[in-house]
Amino acid sequence: MERVITAELSSYLLSKGLISNHQHGFIAKRSAMTNLLNLLNEWTLAVDNRLTQSIVYVDFTRSFNTISHEKLQLKLQACGVSGQLLFLIMNFLRSPTQVTKVSCHVSQCVFLTSGVVQGSCLGPLLLLVYINDLVAVFNES
Repeated sequence: MERVITAELSSYLLSKGLISNHQHGFIAKRSAMTNLLNLLNEWTLAVDNRLTQSIVYVDFTRSFNTISHEKLQLKLQACGVSGQLLFLIMNFLRSPTQVTKVSCHVSQCVFLTSGVVQGSCLGPLLLLVYINDLVAVFNES
């Protein structure tokens, strides 16, 4: 079921042009290699034309754990994701629970309100939706 949701969401976002062309991770036919090739071309053109370039790389390694479900839902809705697809995604996110055990004492089970499942198919795509608008901040300057 997760793969079906991922495929449907990915297809929708790409067909509507809702994922920035500057995003290369976790997208079919894009990779670190395509990112580097595009950038090398841009940098070469800038040097040839005596232009300056600002370059920002951000490591989102730990960000999977900090994504607010509430904010992600708002971003998905802003992209036009609604109905059954939005319901299934939010249910997927609300599934993880956490229990803490210290010695022989166990806490109550609580549902997590942030983070996406690492190692899932859907998690990386949801991370992209969450950070996708950051590109606009850097393109404005």
